[in-house]
Amino acid sequence: VACDYPATATWEISGDIVMEGNTITEVPGCGTYTFWYLVENGPCSATASVTLSFFDKPQVFVQEDDEICGLNYELDGSFEVSCPHPDLTAGWSLVSGPGEYGFDGNTVSVSECGEYVFAYTVNNGFAACEATATVTINFYDEPEVDAGPDQEVCGLETNLEGSFTVDCEHPDLKAYWGYKTPAPGDVVFEDPYDPNTKVTVTACGEYTFVYTVENGPCGPVTDFMIVNFYDEAEIIVQAPEDVCGYETTVYVAYEVECPYEVTIKDFDYTGPGIAIISEGTVSDTYDISVDTCGEYEFTYTVTNGPCVTATTFVINFFELPAVKITEPDAMLCRVTEYELVDLRVCSTEPYTIKWTVDGGDIVGTDTGTTVLVSWTEPVAQLFVQVCYEDLPDCCSSTFIDVEPMMPPIEGQIKYCNEFET
Repeated sequence: VACDYPATATWEISGDIVMEGNTITEVPGCGTYTFWYLVENGPCSATASVTLSFFDKPQVFVQEDDEICGLNYELDGSFEVSCPHPDLTAGWSLVSGPGEYGFDGNTVSVSECGEYVFAYTVNNGFAACEATATVTINFYDEPEVDAGPDQEVCGLETNLEGSFTVDCEHPDLKAYWGYKTPAPGDVVFEDPYDPNTKVTVTACGEYTFVYTVENGPCGPVTDFMIVNFYDEAEIIVQAPEDVCGYETTVYVAYEVECPYEVTIKDFDYTGPGIAIISEGTVSDTYDISVDTCGEYEFTYTVTNGPCVTATTFVINFFELPAVKITEPDAMLCRVTEYELVDLRVCSTEPYTIKWTVDGGDIVGTDTGTTVLVSWTEPVAQLFVQVCYEDLPDCCSSTFIDVEPMMPPIEGQIKYCNEFET
């Protein structure tokens, strides 16, 4: 003022507004207020007004911390303001994280899995009216699961070979074995959470095992592998231990509960000569012939997929007995000695010997390699039978016809078969 009366200046305010000098310290709420400034200089007075807009600081809300399988997430941010500024802004930003990111509205995409912290910031016109809330999102990747190669197993147990890979492993990751039902038998895993666990089944056959991995929100992801369990063949052999001659027939069969596509059976042998083995006319029989005597060991092998079963049996082939009776060169007299000649060329096993006569009497033993016969008839026969001691059913016999010179006079007996001088 040019001429100070003195002049007085005051602000006209409502009762709910608090001012200290020219400073407004409190208004009842956000909004637009008009303030009047009154100056009185004696009888002179003048007024001026100013309109002020007061804005509130937003309340910002975001969802709870979360986790997701994949690299995209729909964020949820919101706010509350009573007096929004015309230039109010709200948006997301990255606070921290291992990879690149991009926003499409509330959807965020990241370049790699891991833990990310996002901020939702609302600015209601001024820095003082800015508020932020943060949320942590853990992005996990889907595991790559490999149950391992299919197997063919001999027996009822095997070790499995499961594996998996993840870039970001969840603290509660689970990886475990199971199997598809129905199955041929019961299944017992030594430790279903061990990727290389031993599994035991109660019956042979085909089983499908399932390896499952749950990486937090990712999964379950499964892979399958097939194990065919085969059993060893039960081989049944009916064969003689000793054979009279060089030919025999044996019965050899096998049984399996879970046959392979092609079950291979094979015969082999060791022995002093050559053996020929051929299938017999009756099912599961084999005809065996050898070219020399002795002990032969035969091996019968059944290959049922991964199961190889072999059994051995021994046959001792005896040469057929062969003998002849030697006759004395001199004139046959009433009492004559005969000798047994062994014609065998291979076997040396001892015989049991039995002599018999028709038209005479045996003098002394009838079981030796020589025999003494007293003839009583002019036409007679001498018989002998030999059998192996270890194979009493393996026998042979022969005989000779005898026409002894019978002395007509009792006193001439001493001259029989002797030359008189």
